[in-house]
Amino acid sequence: MDVGRVFNRIGRTNASRYAYVLTDNATDINRNTEVIANIILRTSQSIHLDTLCVGENTTCLSGFAHKIPSYADIKEFANKLFKKPICDCGGLSRPDNGHGAITGTFYGDEARFTCLEGYRLVGREALSCQLYGNWSAEPPVCELISGPNISDPTVIRLPVEHDFECGFHNHDFVMAIPITRNLSAEQFNIMKTFAKTLLNNTDLTVRTRAGMFIYTNQVQTSMTINLNDFNSKREFMRALDIIPFIGTSEDTSAEQALVQLKRMLDEASTRVNVTKYAFLGVNPQVNMPSNAFVENLFNGSDIHLDVLAVGFDDAALASYIPFNDTSHVWSVPSFDALESIVIPSMFKNSKCDCGMPTTPVHGNKVVTGTFYMDTATFGCDRWYELEGPRVITCGHTVTPTAEPVAHIYDCGLQDIDMIIAIAVSPLYNEANFNNCGVPSQPVNGRVTYTGTFFLDKAAFACDAGFDLSGVPIVVLKM
Repeated sequence: MDVGRVFNRIGRTNASRYAYVLTDNATDINRNTEVIANIILRTSQSIHLDTLCVGENTTCLSGFAHKIPSYADIKEFANKLFKKPICDCGGLSRPDNGHGAITGTFYGDEARFTCLEGYRLVGREALSCQLYGNWSAEPPVCELISGPNISDPTVIRLPVEHDFECGFHNHDFVMAIPITRNLSAEQFNIMKTFAKTLLNNTDLTVRTRAGMFIYTNQVQTSMTINLNDFNSKREFMRALDIIPFIGTSEDTSAEQALVQLKRMLDEASTRVNVTKYAFLGVNPQVNMPSNAFVENLFNGSDIHLDVLAVGFDDAALASYIPFNDTSHVWSVPSFDALESIVIPSMFKNSKCDCGMPTTPVHGNKVVTGTFYMDTATFGCDRWYELEGPRVITCGHTVTPTAEPVAHIYDCGLQDIDMIIAIAVSPLYNEANFNNCGVPSQPVNGRVTYTGTFFLDKAAFACDAGFDLSGVPIVVLKM
């Protein structure tokens, strides 16, 4: 195989040229001097020779070598190519009020974006990861447009400067969900989803406890989860899922709910230096007690009371503001806005984003997300050992690392001409390769051959009194 001649046929002058030779520990290096000479010596072109050496004791031919223990490991090796840290474009945050889908973060991977109803996409709908770790453009944003089915998010007011902005850590919190005459089962489930979002961003198994209950004009004790009932998110979620929607024909009052919020947090308060939050859900059908009642109830308490008010205009909201302090109110104009705008964006401020961790060289990672309580789990390719923690949680900065290896095609093949030479040895499964067959014995002569596959040889000789016509030694081609 004259590699130089093959490259000349291609005729390109600006492409990098690579020749790959695969060999194993059953390959006779001396028998392959013709291949090496054709690649290295018989051309003045700039051709890079790489060898893929299969087997623990294999001698690599020359140049840049990839060592692989066995043929069974080649597929795994191939799957890890082009995954070095310098090639990683990194994760992309979904746009506010939109969605994103990403195939990966390496060369050739794509990210696509869409916006929620009532928003238009500004920027590119699709981005692609470029060769050396950069996305093809900046991520798009979702811009509000006028629409009949979406509430204007500019009237949404959320509490500011709370220490749970990125998630709950070292907190106790209880949420009260109301059921009123005009509340639908769908709206009730949206409130439960809000509670789940709080829970998903909670370090429940370590430092934080959570509770909740349903109220009408009275607290529904059969639908109450106390702070010490669960220390597992999974168990808490299961209990929350089975709480049913019950209709009511009575007026709904927040007075008993406020008393219950304080009681639950006070009774479970056995820890010091723990911040306590009470979340009271209300809508316009909830009767709120006077500010004097609220202030007397929480006077001298270390509990922070927040009100989640859904469906109010500014005039009606005034009587629902505890302590006459709007920083304690989550004001959302409708259940649609709570579901489509508030819940997806909670705990997703840019300052809470840990970013996509780097993939270790000769390793891999599985990432659940890049915000509080999300995790990244690292593993190594075969024959490598992890240095550093196997699992990290958002908020920590330690990432396992290894020394990268530089090569022009580290991140993928672009503007490159490539030839692959496979040295066939007894270690191959012969059924996967072309068999040249047994060479015919000439009339009045004889033949000896080393095998019937690529680079095997057949030697011909004549009986006494006959002369050979043709080539005495033939190298079998693929």
